[in-house]
Amino acid sequence: MNMKRTHQMRAFCSMLVLVSLMLFVGSSSATDLRAWSDKIENHKRFKVLKEFDGAAVLDRETRLVWEQSPGTTPSTWSDARLHCAKKVVGGRMGWRLPSFYELASLVDHSKASPSLPYLHPFNVSTATRYWTTTQDINGGTGAVTVNFVNGEVSTLPEFLNGSTNLFWCVRGGSAGANLH
Repeated sequence: MNMKRTHQMRAFCSMLVLVSLMLFVGSSSATDLRAWSDKIENHKRFKVLKEFDGAAVLDRETRLVWEQSPGTTPSTWSDARLHCAKKVVGGRMGWRLPSFYELASLVDHSKASPSLPYLHPFNVSTATRYWTTTQDINGGTGAVTVNFVNGEVSTLPEFLNGSTNLFWCVRGGSAGANLH
């Protein structure tokens, strides 16, 4: 009888831990999703981070941290992913190639070349197509790109054949998610 009660207590405690974990994960996810629905005025949206030696920018609307000066040398999709993974900005690692949802969140369709929000703090010398980690949603061998000349999101076919584009590394958010 005592053994049965011990087993029931362990099962109850395990269930309690599981429910607590689900509530914790659920509440943090809800916070992240809520952030994406925020609309913050352009003059308050971006903050250059001193903690990253001024080389990174917090987007208060999405809560993502972007490198302030994306690279200017085109790379293949694979090399861009590897470069971001090895990147150190302001003494911090943990960078990755963004999903197309994340990168497209920087697009301002009312602006042209670069189609970035008014008063943005980024050092973007070349406004062109940037890689995302999102692969072709139609099952092809391409990757989705975001073009900062006109704000267009498109799939560049055959990315495995050595096509090159610029890339812009990000930190935080969905950490490596291949969002479609």
